[in-house]
Amino acid sequence: MRGSIKKRGKNSWRLIFDLERDHTGKRNQKSLTVRGTKKQAEAELSRKLAEIESGGFINPGNLNVPEYLERCLRHVGIKTSAKTHERYDEIVRLAITPALGTIKLSKLTPMNIQAFYQEALASGHLKRDVGLSARTVLHYHRILFQSLKQAVRWRLLAVTLDLYSHVMPGMQKSAALKVDTALRAALGKRSEEAF
Repeated sequence: MRGSIKKRGKNSWRLIFDLERDHTGKRNQKSLTVRGTKKQAEAELSRKLAEIESGGFINPGNLNVPEYLERCLRHVGIKTSAKTHERYDEIVRLAITPALGTIKLSKLTPMNIQAFYQEALASGHLKRDVGLSARTVLHYHRILFQSLKQAVRWRLLAVTLDLYSHVMPGMQKSAALKVDTALRAALGKRSEEAF
């Protein structure tokens, strides 16, 4: 992989590096701006090139949440029954897309998702100004969670965003269970039920 550095201004550098060629063989480049010294820019370029070589670099581009969910639904349509796929499509089209529609997939945060869940619980019903049941919001969560897991598999996201994102890596299983139980209680669910 190749890369270059160009000075943009005082303590500002543009890194330009090659990604894998697309399916037609066309060259694919990515650029980003780094602030700091030239040595820091060189170190960042080296790190990015190493990520690309190891397969760790993720380039989601300008894909927004609804576009991604549409692709994901096409993928899931092969594996699910027609009725299930119809319900998933309905949830994505009528609930998730209006709430998260303007957000780029790479910019989606746990706070966005949590705000969506809270809004759905408070006043999410389409025809009446009442909240949805915790069970319905749990369905929303399952669809979003599985879709984001697929985004990680497709290398569009580095990590899965979910309700448990604030749980630190390496947390003991008992502590994670306490968090799980507390979240389920907040949603009005029994702790035995699986997400």
